[in-house]
Amino acid sequence: MIAVLDAVFAACVIAVMAPTAREAQRPTGASPTDTLAFRLNLPAYRLDVRVDDAVVSYHVAIGARRYPTPRGNFTLRRVELNPAWIPPASEWARDRTPLPPGPHNPMGRAKFEFSPTYYLHGTPEPASVGSAASHGCVRLRNEDALALGMHLVLWGRPDIPLSTVARWLADSTTGRTVVLARPAILEIRYDLLEVRSDRVHVHSDPYRLRSDSTDVLAQAALTAGLAPRPVPAGTAASLLDLARAGAFTISADSVSAALFPPPATPTH
Repeated sequence: MIAVLDAVFAACVIAVMAPTAREAQRPTGASPTDTLAFRLNLPAYRLDVRVDDAVVSYHVAIGARRYPTPRGNFTLRRVELNPAWIPPASEWARDRTPLPPGPHNPMGRAKFEFSPTYYLHGTPEPASVGSAASHGCVRLRNEDALALGMHLVLWGRPDIPLSTVARWLADSTTGRTVVLARPAILEIRYDLLEVRSDRVHVHSDPYRLRSDSTDVLAQAALTAGLAPRPVPAGTAASLLDLARAGAFTISADSVSAALFPPPATPTH
């Protein structure tokens, strides 16, 4: 199924947009989509989308420290393509005026509400991706927002033909809302340390939430992720101390041996 989506998406959408790199390759095969799950790790500025047995990762922008993106489990119930922008009832938007769909619309090409006034959405400011820059929403590059829209519609509205979905995504002017008969779950987390593909990813702390309890959780995640290799006590705290200078990755072997060279591989 993912291979089919890639082919249609490339032909109908990416032809007019520059594609972005992915952190995981999508496998071939055309089986029906049985699983669709979203997990966002705020300090990593990364949204992972699981489609059956494949995981595709997208870089995102999150809320600024003054306007933090909420954490928890949320439900995605509709897809809005080429949305208009209505200023929210917030102080920062007091003097703003509504904007129709178009290249300057803050919502970009698509938006997906996960909590009242909070959205995953595209953006006319792709340079902000990879930072804490929004008023609480989660920004994606427009081509990535459209890719998510395709996954969501095909998951939540299997009655709509693939060719129709592709035609909608290729249309950059018509506003359209698709209510999903089968919603999708979005989990938003705040993990300062992750073990991925035998690498330990250590993130900076954009919301200044680190505490003794987060260090304990990070140590537990590190121990579980590197098992059966030994992890000295206090290793996670030492790694998080290093991340004050910026996010980095380190090999699992170096961590288990308590060897922490100067960070050389930025994660974003």
